[in-house]
Amino acid sequence: MTHDLIPTFEGQLNGLGQPLVNARDLHAFLQVGRDFSNWMKDRIEQYGFVEGEEFSPILAKTSSGLFGGRPRVEYHLSVGMAKELAMIENNAKGRQLRRYFVAVERTLLTEMPAVVRNLEEKLAAARASAMLVADPITARVSRYHDLGLSPAEIGKLCDLSPSATQKRLRRLADLGLVDYRPNPALVESGRKGRALQLAGGR
Repeated sequence: MTHDLIPTFEGQLNGLGQPLVNARDLHAFLQVGRDFSNWMKDRIEQYGFVEGEEFSPILAKTSSGLFGGRPRVEYHLSVGMAKELAMIENNAKGRQLRRYFVAVERTLLTEMPAVVRNLEEKLAAARASAMLVADPITARVSRYHDLGLSPAEIGKLCDLSPSATQKRLRRLADLGLVDYRPNPALVESGRKGRALQLAGGR
């Protein structure tokens, strides 16, 4: 992804997917006037940036040279760290870049609910899949329901009582796997049946 001032790309820090900034691009934009390697190391040491949370060093090679170039370290930075480095420089470029990164962070905050919602949907699908694997009878109930069979027909095929069939259908509906609304008459009948069982056991 390329923005107006400096490119960002999708990556991971601390196990979280997020936009990252290449420190060399940041260094070039800020027009620091010091060599990149020493500038980066000094900033990390002086301001206590945390590896793995705010930046990630990546070993790369230069493209020049007969044998593919010498190894060099690249740094992938979080947007927050890049913004702080821009503020530290305290020049016109740094102030311009700080405002830009504030806008990037604002965009991320507005997009976050959709990301969380997508993650919740994936987790729900995983839970549903695990439940069907662990409970083959419920998996059969789901399959027969998708084929258009009635709860009574499903109960006969799966050797389940009406209440057990309803219980599994309600569980599937709660997970969003089937569209099922229990028949109020059957629910009431089940309640009366349980009440009679309890009364008979006294």
